[in-house]
Amino acid sequence: ILSFDYLIGSGDYDESCSIVVSTGEMTYNDFDQTIWEATGSNSGNANATVSLASFNGEDIYVAFKFKGSGTSGCTWYVDNVQVYVPVEQAVELSQGWNWWSPTVETSLEELETALGANGVTIKSQNGKFINYEDNEWDGNLTTLIPGQMYKIQASNDCEFFLSGEALTSISITIEHGQNWIGYTGMQTVSIEQALNGFTPADGDRITSFDGTFTSFEDGEWDGNLTHLQPGQGYVYISQDTNQKPLIIAEN
Repeated sequence: ILSFDYLIGSGDYDESCSIVVSTGEMTYNDFDQTIWEATGSNSGNANATVSLASFNGEDIYVAFKFKGSGTSGCTWYVDNVQVYVPVEQAVELSQGWNWWSPTVETSLEELETALGANGVTIKSQNGKFINYEDNEWDGNLTTLIPGQMYKIQASNDCEFFLSGEALTSISITIEHGQNWIGYTGMQTVSIEQALNGFTPADGDRITSFDGTFTSFEDGEWDGNLTHLQPGQGYVYISQDTNQKPLIIAEN
């Protein structure tokens, strides 16, 4: 996947901005495959993702092409260019409430589409939510934040897949009291591994949806919750009155 942010200014841009690929040399005539181009529907400031799957196993060159002129008035700015191999997050929800967190870079709209009529409500810790009613989602929750846990109420047991870039080393802020956190790694790891580099306070507690928990006492975690699971949400109760950054890491 090729991902990038862009800004296309005013002017006649319909044939001016494109992405071209060469599977040969890095000369002008070799860039003969257009894989994306600007149209009236993708002007302005936005993000785009382009599949490179058809070039799997090949060495390629990718160029951002701007065919401007002195009279078009068009400008094109490109930023945050990334090339990555998408991974899938398998999501299994039970009827009723679930504690969930993304392990791939995904949007709320993609989650809504994947849930469809199986969804009832999605809630975040700050009280924002969306409900599925009359075949559409509606509410004041607008984005998903990696590293945070979301409570999802499902009308039925369901399974679906989300595809995107894997999330790694996500930093969140732990506040005094209750924090809804999610484990973003792709592999099950111990509490000590996942919280490596973080200094808990005595009495801190982590609880999972099934009621298992662990408490930090005398310099170590102790309890029947010993590992964090990919895509699962947890409640972290902090006894420290200060904010502290927590980097959730897989290893």
